Formats: sequence, C-alpha cells, structure tokens
Amino acid sequence: MSAHQPRRKQALRRKRREAGKALAEALASAGNTEGSLHAFALHDYLNHDNDRSAATDPRWTFGKAADGFDIVIGNPPYVRPREMGESKAAVVKRQARRNGYHSFDDLFALFCEAALELSHPNRGVISLVVPLSLSFAARKSHIRDSYFNGCRSIALRHQDNRPDTTFGNSPVMHAENRQRTTVITAVRGKGKCKLLTSGLGRWFRNERPRYFQQRQYVGWNMVSVRGRLNADLAGQRPRLCTREAAEIIVAVAKLGSGASWTGTASIGMPKSAMYFVTVAPAGWLNRRESHLWCTRRDVNVALAVLNSGIAYLWWKAWGDGFDVKVRTFSQMPNIAGFVDRAELSSLGTRIRRTLRDGERDMRQSGTGGGRLTENVNLWEAVPDVLHDVDSRLLAGLGFDDVDRYLQVLALERSNSVLTMDRS
Repeated sequence: MSAHQPRRKQALRRKRREAGKALAEALASAGNTEGSLHAFALHDYLNHDNDRSAATDPRWTFGKAADGFDIVIGNPPYVRPREMGESKAAVVKRQARRNGYHSFDDLFALFCEAALELSHPNRGVISLVVPLSLSFAARKSHIRDSYFNGCRSIALRHQDNRPDTTFGNSPVMHAENRQRTTVITAVRGKGKCKLLTSGLGRWFRNERPRYFQQRQYVGWNMVSVRGRLNADLAGQRPRLCTREAAEIIVAVAKLGSGASWTGTASIGMPKSAMYFVTVAPAGWLNRRESHLWCTRRDVNVALAVLNSGIAYLWWKAWGDGFDVKVRTFSQMPNIAGFVDRAELSSLGTRIRRTLRDGERDMRQSGTGGGRLTENVNLWEAVPDVLHDVDSRLLAGLGFDDVDRYLQVLALERSNSVLTMDRS
C-alpha cells in the first residue's frame, strides 16, 4: 500500500507471486496437495484476482473469532462455480462439503452460509447484497430455513433493476446489474424470528439515498400461512410493500393451496413481463406464452380473476417480478369460489370482447434484461372492469374497507418509481 510508483508496485506483485508459488510447491513436495491448492487460492486472493480466486475455508483465510464476529458484511460474487472452470469448481465443492455447506450452484449462496457460521450466534449482525433469487428459488430454501432458524430478526429489502440499477455506475446490460437484488440484514439470536420484507422497489438514481435512509418494511407472520401453501411456495419469503398488501396475501393464502383451474381450455400468459401481466385466451398475446389450463365453462371467470389486481399482487409477492411461471398462478387458491360466478363471468366476457376489438391498439412493449417483451395493458383499456373484479373479490375475502385496499392494489399496478410520498 505504501508503494506509489507503478514500477515499485509491479516489483512487489512479482515478489508476492513468486512467494506464493514457492509456498505451494513446498507444500506439494511435502505431499500436501490440499494445502497447495489453498496456497494457490490465497495467492489469487491476495493478488485481487477475483475472477480466478477459488473459494477457501473462511476460517483458514480470515481466522475465526472465538465466539464469532459481531458484524459480517459483504457483496458476494454473483458467479456460478461451473463458470470458473472444472478444476476450481471441484475445489469449491470440496471446500463447501468440508465446512458442512450445502450450496454448490452459486458462490453467493456459499457466502450466505459462511456468514451465518462466522457471525456470533447470539448478537452477530449479517448484511449482504445478494440476487433476488435468495427469496424464492427452490434451491435456496435451505439457506432461508437456516437464517430463519438461527436469527431473531431478518429484514429483506428487494430492489428491481429498472429504471435504475442497484449498482448505479454501470448500465443494466452489465452482468452485475442484470440481477434484481435483495439486501438481507439479519440479527442472530434465539427464539421466534421476526421477518420483515419490502416490495420490489424501483427508483431513479437520485432517489437512492432517501430510499435506503427511509426503509419501509412489512412484518410477515409465517405461522399464519405455513402449511396452507403448496411445498413450492411454503418455503419462500414473499415481497410485500404495505401492511394492507400483506393482509390481502394472507387472506388468499388462508383459503388453502391449489386452484381448481385444471380442465380442457387453455389461457395464455406472457413468459416474461416488465410492468404488468395479462391473461388472455391462448394465442392472443405473443409466441412467448405460458399456458394455464382451466375448465371451458370457467374460462371467462379465469380471465376476470387472473387479470385482477389481487392476482397481480400474488405474482409480485411469490414470483420474481419479471418471469411469469404457471406454477405461481396455479398455486393461487381459488378466490372465485366466494363470489357470484355469473358476475365474474360477465366481467370476463367484457375482457375477452375488449381483447378482440382493440388488442392491436393496446399492445405495448418494454425491454427487460435485454429482451423485448410484448404484452397487453388491460389496466388502461378496461380499468372499470378490473376495478369491479377487485371490489367483488375483496368483499368475498371478507374485507370491509374495500376502497382502502383498492388504493393499495392500484399503487401496485401503477409500477411507478418510488417517491417518499408513496413509500
């Protein structure tokens, strides 16, 4: 650090490389193959070659406090071991198994497990910036469970990559900014874990300081929902922006898992969406569609319910905010069962008629993650119809102050950039 001239820095780097190589060779000649791999990994780490640096035992690299660190903070690499090459991927897997870790598909997941191990079990604080998939991916469920069982409080702050990214000094096309991110802040301790979550936030760059200074969270009572959802969703941590939104999701989840959509008719959804999800008869949207099957008699009911603000809120809470997967909707309980189906069918017929008469005029496109996604904006075309659908569904779920909850759904659908007035 004290070398200021380029020539001096290069000379010191050369000596460090030579020393690291000599150490690795000495260990290898003594028959310590594993130790030589450690030496090469430490050599890469000290040379700040993050692309080549292999994962090492954190206790060996950093040392280990007797009872654990008070604070563990970081921005782990968003790299999959297989992208590092076969030999280094094998080192990662071997080291992970040695330390009792279970994450072999992403380095950031290994960092999450290591942070939990390195932190003090009773007072340690962990704060990491990780991909959004931590909150919903099935392969990350063991990490979510480990944190939920080993911490007394967890705050999950979710960020979109539009219109500006988490890391504001490079465009969304750069690899690190294609990721939607979650800032997890966990306080270790025993007892029932208090889980706080935010919605999938969007901002302009100049709003970022205020956005982080005035964090808004919603408490999430997992006890009221666990066991009522299918296994794929029960282990997730939903994203909700307001207490009213949480109350709607809990009310829907309490109805039980699985919707009776299965049947003989197909309705389509775009496989990806930037600002809204439209459900329509199969083939009416675009070629990149997911298909959900329902009974032919209930196609119009499905069109009404699955285009509602409640269904969109469900997707934003349990999906990833961009990809539209059939399982997200197929596992939504059938909220149509508490409403007059004739009324819902009539509203669905109006949606179908609107699509037939004005589909081309309603088509909108938006780029997300480098892809062009075509969709239909029904919220501008038939706002009165969708308002009626949500009103009936909210009343059927038992909400008295329907107007207040309609405002929450409208705010979710607006997808506007966060402002302090709306936070």
